[in-house]
Amino acid sequence: MDFNLFKNIKTRYLFIAMTAVTIISSIALVFIEAALRLGFSNDYAEVYSLIVTLAWFVMALVFVRKKNISMKSFLGKFPKKSFVLEVPLTWIITYIGALGAILILYFMVFKLTPNLLSSVQSNVEEQPTILSNNIFVVISFLGTVVAAPIVEEFIFRGILFRRLYSKFGIIIGILLSSLIFFLLHFTINFIIFFLGMALAILTYKYKSLVPAICLHALNNCITFFIERAKSSSNATTSSDSLVSTATLIVGIIFFIMYLVFLILNLRKCYKIKVLSEE
Repeated sequence: MDFNLFKNIKTRYLFIAMTAVTIISSIALVFIEAALRLGFSNDYAEVYSLIVTLAWFVMALVFVRKKNISMKSFLGKFPKKSFVLEVPLTWIITYIGALGAILILYFMVFKLTPNLLSSVQSNVEEQPTILSNNIFVVISFLGTVVAAPIVEEFIFRGILFRRLYSKFGIIIGILLSSLIFFLLHFTINFIIFFLGMALAILTYKYKSLVPAICLHALNNCITFFIERAKSSSNATTSSDSLVSTATLIVGIIFFIMYLVFLILNLRKCYKIKVLSEE
């Protein structure tokens, strides 16, 4: 897998076009719902999300084909079986790090402005998606667990990360691609940023998009079933239980564990980079 594949290929117009499609289709959806008096619902949101995801994939696929890039060189070789064990381990450590960062954030926000804590928590912990019937549940599953991991890894790690890597190097490439990945999800759920870094690291270590697709699918699958469980219950979480000195201590411990894991993986990436240049 060549990480300098997009060194001399401009990708900004692809992402501008993708953003334009997303904005225009969002406006069109609002007008259609208003004209037909459908009323906004999670059902239509899931259908819309799947359609936009597939549109992104077609645009990216056409872009790659026009640049005469073969799918084999783009996706990379299927890696060794060792990644099967690393995917769930990476997912666990990623969530430990994200949880540590969130706990530290909760503690700091509470100390500075206690009234903002409930607002921060409500944004980080998104409301569950309520779907009217099983048809839309299947559509949601296909979009979230099947389409999104393939399409987003194709775009964000396959194209964006490699373009940023060729311009700024591995560290900046990982951070910038993860930040853009986070921002384009239009949420302040910091887990997405941590997940983006894990996906980029796996892609670089194995020189393939396959491990990243597997990790992304695992994450989305777990999230999907947790949302379905939440949508069928009325459980709520009290923000007061998250704020104490123990909160800060646990957050720091978790985040340090993640930093150790991150540093070890970045060192492996650097070793791979040095060996590939020799």
